[in-house]
Amino acid sequence: NRNAGSTPAGFDYYLVWDGFNIPSWVLDDARAGKLGPLRVQEEALLSLIPLVEGHHYVIGSLLGTDGASTRRHEMAHGLYSTNAGYKEQVQSSLAKLSDECRSALHQKLLSVGYADDIEILTDETHAYMVAGATLDKQLEGYECAQVVQLEVLSTFEQHAGDRK
Repeated sequence: NRNAGSTPAGFDYYLVWDGFNIPSWVLDDARAGKLGPLRVQEEALLSLIPLVEGHHYVIGSLLGTDGASTRRHEMAHGLYSTNAGYKEQVQSSLAKLSDECRSALHQKLLSVGYADDIEILTDETHAYMVAGATLDKQLEGYECAQVVQLEVLSTFEQHAGDRK
């Protein structure tokens, strides 16, 4: 929902969040007019993104932010969406979290504005485990989360290779 998180100035997630990602199906829908009239900013962004066949992700980060951490976080989302083997390994690792730990991680994500959707929360949990930051305090309190984070990070390193 491109109106979620809108402010009076309009949808500005790319100014509020350090990084963002756009799955190819969203780009395809925007280009086909399925999302309704596009804002000037959305048209400008679309004009910069070449047409590419197949499922892919576009990622971006703001200047002046911790670019490496943000890119790793956004790359993790891309891999999770486009690489079934990666997603399967990550889900296997995340399944090792206790219910209490998973709930604490999800509550932290909800408190900073993420949607209450299990797929989104699972993907975000994994992306933050790859990049660090937002979930650090929650991870410190749970030894099993630290073990899972190392597994997820190892999976990312195996799949991202030199692209990170």
